Amino acid sequence: MPIDDSPVEQPTPPIRTPWLGHLLSIVIAIAATVYLSLFWAQIHPWLPRWAQRELLQSRVWLTKHTIHLTQVVTGWTPTGRWIWATVGVAMALIIPWIFMTLIGRGRPRDLGIRLPNRVGWRLTLAAYLLSLPLLAAMAASPDTRAYYQREVFALPFWTVFGPYLAVLIAEHFFFHGVLLALLRPTRRWPVVPTPAPLEGSLAKKALRWIGLAQPTEAARGTDRIARWIGLPDACLLAMLLQSILFGLVHIGKSNVELAMSFPGGLALAYVAYRCNSWLVPMFLHAATGITVLALIRIF
Repeated sequence: MPIDDSPVEQPTPPIRTPWLGHLLSIVIAIAATVYLSLFWAQIHPWLPRWAQRELLQSRVWLTKHTIHLTQVVTGWTPTGRWIWATVGVAMALIIPWIFMTLIGRGRPRDLGIRLPNRVGWRLTLAAYLLSLPLLAAMAASPDTRAYYQREVFALPFWTVFGPYLAVLIAEHFFFHGVLLALLRPTRRWPVVPTPAPLEGSLAKKALRWIGLAQPTEAARGTDRIARWIGLPDACLLAMLLQSILFGLVHIGKSNVELAMSFPGGLALAYVAYRCNSWLVPMFLHAATGITVLALIRIF
């Protein structure tokens, strides 16, 4: 893949219509709630009865209208998993992109659809290797094995792969594209610093090879830490808020996977910002998921 190492264009001025920005945030929050509900509707034991009833009724309504709309547009009648994927793509990709466009933040570069910089794939490889012990622990969990034996291995491959791929793309576009733009002051992706040259001691060169040990200049406190790890300015809060929502999507899966999803979402947000593209954490997420499934098969 070609490498884009040049800084992105300079930030644009703040949005001139604050009320539209607030309206957008409300709409995105509603979309996030509906999107999360698609997952929560599958969970029964811990939800109050009224919540189960409302979520399931919403799911029936969405299913009915999604089937009808799909039949009218394409003549195809989607299955249950494709209905779930279609609604997920609408809520997490199409609607957020439309509204980001309405406030002048809909260009692909504004939403993190960029070529990764030269530390992108190095950092991805390092993150994947560091995650292997945790992935093995997840695959060894009886709850995880039971969940994926039921949801993945009991069905034909293409029945699972197609909808999963569609949801994976939409999920990362929303969490690591739209939210990482929307939750910043300018409501767009940042100018990612150009990686510092590989110089200094052997340890420093090794750290800089994966994008760490960047110049901190006169920064203090959390800003100093952010610059050392190569994080653009005004990104920490966006990363934290995004990781909470990312973790909530995993409610209903095994306790091990749920516990790992919050720090995992934070790590994926960092990888996205540092590598100058949300496509990198999407590939990393897919790689870790495939690894867990492979280990479950082995176990």
